[in-house]
Formats: sequence, C-alpha cells, structure tokens
Amino acid sequence: MDSNFTPQLLINADHPGVSIPFDRIHIKDSELVLNIHEQAVDGFYYQDDEILFKTRFSGQSFEVAIPFDAVIAVFTRESHEGLHLRSISRAEQSTEIDENATEAPSDESASTLGKPHLTVVK
Repeated sequence: MDSNFTPQLLINADHPGVSIPFDRIHIKDSELVLNIHEQAVDGFYYQDDEILFKTRFSGQSFEVAIPFDAVIAVFTRESHEGLHLRSISRAEQSTEIDENATEAPSDESASTLGKPHLTVVK
C-alpha cells in the first residue's frame, strides 16, 4: 500500500477453517482472490495462525477468517507481483517432472530455460 498498489490474497477456499460467505461469492477451482486494501476491509489483523478482517460481499458486511495454510499467494492487483506461498507436494513435483521429461523443449524455451529472472523493487 506504501507504493499505492492494491494488496490481494489468493486463497484455497476449500481449506478447513476458511470462513467466508460462500453463498455470496463465486469460487472457481476452489481458489478465491480477496482484496485486502485498507479501504476494502475493516479491522484487519492476524493472529498466530490466521488472518481476520471484516469486508463487504454483495453490500453486506461479513467477518472473514483465513488460516495461514489456506493462503496460496500475496500479490498486487496492478502488477501481479508478490509472493507465492503454496508449496508443491512431492507427489505433485514428481508428476510435474515426469510430464516435463516427456516433452521435447522448443528452441525458444531451451534458450531461456534455467536463466534467472530478477525484478527491481523500489
């Protein structure tokens, strides 16, 4: 918010302990983006294991509770830059490696494969 960006949370809405008004929102693939800008929420705070705040859905105020384990990413609406927090399980990593091993890389992807990408943050 110091840089005039809109902070957002990407959460797993199916995670146990997530408290949101499910009847007021559309959730795609169990993932939900929440605007947590100070103008969109009231009483934002976090405890040892969850994020708590009040916000409006369809014009009505609701209390929201998001366990830290349900947070997939924290990013800005404007640049989509931020932190991806969800860890990939060993089974998912194994599947991903197996799928990539069967595909032959294109000339374009082979030239950029393995090169680091840095972004300057001011």
